[in-house]
Amino acid sequence: MMAGRYYRLTLLGILLVPVTQSGCATNTGTGALAGGGIGAATGALIGSATGHAGKGALIGGAIGAATGGLIGNAKDEQNRQVAQAAARNAMSIQEVVDMTHNGVSDGVIMHQINTSGTVFHLTGADLTYLHEQNVSDRVVATMQDTARRPVVYRRPVVVEPAPVVILEPGPPPPVVGVGVTFRGR
Repeated sequence: MMAGRYYRLTLLGILLVPVTQSGCATNTGTGALAGGGIGAATGALIGSATGHAGKGALIGGAIGAATGGLIGNAKDEQNRQVAQAAARNAMSIQEVVDMTHNGVSDGVIMHQINTSGTVFHLTGADLTYLHEQNVSDRVVATMQDTARRPVVYRRPVVVEPAPVVILEPGPPPPVVGVGVTFRGR
């Protein structure tokens, strides 16, 4: 009867993982929730084998939450660094105008637009301004094409915490001796 209760608890923990994946705004929170759920379920399973499912679930949940939170925090930091790098590389409409006025060729300007990762959403006023500043139609078309770049989605990497094993004290290990004998002639 007790085992059935722990299996239901484990099943509930496993089923809650997808829910926790969508419940947090940060990878840190999501990782902590998912790691805690997986750790608690794993701990309950391992603990039920030794008769301590509740203790196993508690320890597994704590370790899983900490591990998941650390992994999620690392991912959040990586995302912040990527966003900062993209912001440093972003171009403005004024930079395109300045390059045009400084005699930079259309090919170089278009290459810079394409490699910067900047996405331009040009309004009618922007188009008029670019035309008044003698920015070529080829450069303007390249700017407009950036709005149609495909959005790249990355699959999340799920790292499961290591299983928690609770060792109960038992009898001491047997004493083992090693000897060397020498036989002379």
